[in-house]
Amino acid sequence: SKPPPPPPAVRTSQNTIDIRGQRVADLDLLLEDRLAAHHGAVWIIHGHGTGRLRTGVHEFLKSYSRTQSFAPAAENEGGSGATVVQLTP
Repeated sequence: SKPPPPPPAVRTSQNTIDIRGQRVADLDLLLEDRLAAHHGAVWIIHGHGTGRLRTGVHEFLKSYSRTQSFAPAAENEGGSGATVVQLTP
C-alpha cells in the first residue's frame, strides 16, 4: 500500500532554517546537523545573492538520504530565496 500524503506544509519558526550569510564550504556539516531533528516540510532560507548558496543547498539535498523532494518556496514565503524540502522521518 502507498504511504499517506504528507500533511499540508505550514511554515513555523520550528521548521525554518536560516542560513543566509553562511559559507558554501560549511554547508554539508551545517545542514546535516540542522536537518537531523526535522521531518516533513522544512524551509531553508538561503537568500538571493549570487545564487551560490542556493546551488550548494540544492546539491546537498540531491545527495541527502532523507530528502523526498525539494523546490523553491512560494513567492509569499521567499520564492527563489528559500527552498522547501520534504524529509522522511
